[in-house]
Amino acid sequence: MKDASAGDRVEFFLLGAAIGAAVVLLVAPESGARTRRKIRHKGENAADYFISAGKDLVEKCEELSRSSGELLGDAAHELSEKYRELSDRSKQLLDEAAATIRRAAADQSR
Repeated sequence: MKDASAGDRVEFFLLGAAIGAAVVLLVAPESGARTRRKIRHKGENAADYFISAGKDLVEKCEELSRSSGELLGDAAHELSEKYRELSDRSKQLLDEAAATIRRAAADQSR
């Protein structure tokens, strides 16, 4: 759903930019050559902006990918430690229970 929404926004933006450019050309107070230079310059600026924003987005995604990998590694290590602690505690409790049962059985046999 979000992809379609983003695609629609891009289409509306491009449509608006084309309509705006057409209106500017029709009502421009300057000569055609000068207007074309301005439009080209603004287009280059817009392209530079989108390229820069795209590079920033890629860097952010790479950073998030690295940090999420580290977080998952940390979480897996922590979970492994918790399981080991649980296992050790379970063995300890089992040994204590077995000793208690043996003592109770020994007391019963006397």
